[in-house]
Amino acid sequence: MTETLHAPPEPGDIVSPCCGRTLNQLPRYDRITLKPDQVTCNRLTVADVMILSGQPVVLDANDQQMVVMMAATVTHLTGGMVDHDTALDRVHVAIRQILPTDQPVPVWTSELMIRVVNWAVDLSQV
Repeated sequence: MTETLHAPPEPGDIVSPCCGRTLNQLPRYDRITLKPDQVTCNRLTVADVMILSGQPVVLDANDQQMVVMMAATVTHLTGGMVDHDTALDRVHVAIRQILPTDQPVPVWTSELMIRVVNWAVDLSQV
């Protein structure tokens, strides 16, 4: 019998990120590992599902705050000509056009945020 290794639930969560099952739903002889490279569950993670869908994946814990901040920057850079909701929409479009879809982006770097904001501003002026 081969042992299957699962990732532990994230803090505050009750399901394993590798398969979406609670610990008591795992087969009896499966184990939990703290080393991500040892996970052998073979179920897709949320990030894997997103990548397969063709959507960019940002693993940064502050992803949503960064997106909102970029939208606020777009509104500021356009002198208020673009309202926040429109700026947020343009930032999402820029993200889909700039970020890779074949691998997750681990964190928002300054360079990446500047590229997204600049592209969102350009999209707002069309």
